[in-house]
Amino acid sequence: MIRYLLLLLLPSMLYAQEQLNYHLRDARPNADVQRQVTSAFRQLTNGEEVVFDLLLKKEKRQLSLQQQASLARARSTMLVEYCDDVMQLTPNQVMVTTVPFSCSNNPASASNASYRQFATASSGISQLVLTKSDDLFLYTGVTDSLPQDDAQVFTLDPNQSALVIGRNGTHVIFREHAFRLDEDSVCDLVTLKLWEFYTPEQIVMGGMTTHADRAILETAGMVHMEAWCGDRRLELARSITLKIPADRLDGRMQVFYGEKKHGLENWKAQGKLPVGFQRTGDLVRDEFADQVLVAEGAGKDQGGFESEVMESVNDCYVLKSTRLDFINCDRFVDEPDPVDLLVNLDKSDKVVARIVFADLKGVMPGYYFDNSHTQVKFSGIPKGKSAVVVVYSILPDHRVQWGVQPVTVGTDREVTDLAMKTTNVEELRTFLRSIRWDASQ
Repeated sequence: MIRYLLLLLLPSMLYAQEQLNYHLRDARPNADVQRQVTSAFRQLTNGEEVVFDLLLKKEKRQLSLQQQASLARARSTMLVEYCDDVMQLTPNQVMVTTVPFSCSNNPASASNASYRQFATASSGISQLVLTKSDDLFLYTGVTDSLPQDDAQVFTLDPNQSALVIGRNGTHVIFREHAFRLDEDSVCDLVTLKLWEFYTPEQIVMGGMTTHADRAILETAGMVHMEAWCGDRRLELARSITLKIPADRLDGRMQVFYGEKKHGLENWKAQGKLPVGFQRTGDLVRDEFADQVLVAEGAGKDQGGFESEVMESVNDCYVLKSTRLDFINCDRFVDEPDPVDLLVNLDKSDKVVARIVFADLKGVMPGYYFDNSHTQVKFSGIPKGKSAVVVVYSILPDHRVQWGVQPVTVGTDREVTDLAMKTTNVEELRTFLRSIRWDASQ
């Protein structure tokens, strides 16, 4: 197979087009294709981009246009996953464009203007475009630590079973000897720290989002846990059970673990960990424990705990986890026609920018879209959803400068008049508490 490279020299951008060495009619990126993509990206300098032709010459001769479109689309999807998971590229470095059928025979010969015109068409042959723009991508609201004031602290005996109940109703069930301890170490008491993220206020102010690479998630609730013996952070020796309270039960929910990526927790599905249901009135046999620890403010109606069998007092998801740290009960949001939203800022102060959906239990992060940090972009968000854009920054005197703008995704493509005001942090928290996620969602 002969690979060709065509360069179009333009005033401000270098475009390159490469033919990828796929196996005939195989959508999977083989090792040769992976090497080509990785090598081509590494050779780019800032401001350059490379366009990958996803069809072989023989496929263009033998396949119908619809077959070509289907194969190119499948290849682009798998290559985007490779760019995300293996190459760790950022959202503004990877783009799938579509060349209309009328232009697909000679896409590289178009001028810059016509290239941009046909590259955004809605039907045709998919191509992969990689752009070297490291200095442009930076998520807003990057944080290295959770608010310590929001931690709920419990002390438990590691040699006994324990039931821990958080303020928002999270139940965590530890079996006896649940923590991994060195043979020579002595640990009579374990300090467990629990953070809960169920509401827009808790998620936004806790520095969390519901994004999984390029996908948006709808959450039932997320937690973070740390176990300490003195100054030693402990890991689990045995799996734990979590119960996440639910307004409604959805069979599409999965267990996700958080992994730091680009400065934020990025959620990864754990397919081998099942999610079950527990309905109000069901007989519960797994919450009888040697220790029952209930957070202050958790509410009185949390069950009996004095007997080995009791009735569930609410609907909840039941999931297993083999680790502590960040755990999420979510589902992927199927969005066939995602769109972008651009937010213009008056100045380039470091901000936190989030879009909070009103009819979807999700919060997505925005990232800076220009070198001056005066534009923030939300990418791949679901069209037609009602949402609120929230932008804020913490000032040196601990007050907060913030602004909000209701939007309808897709109808509103750009926010240009975001009014900012300076108040204490509690006023921002009060506004976020006013965003109510409908129990019927």
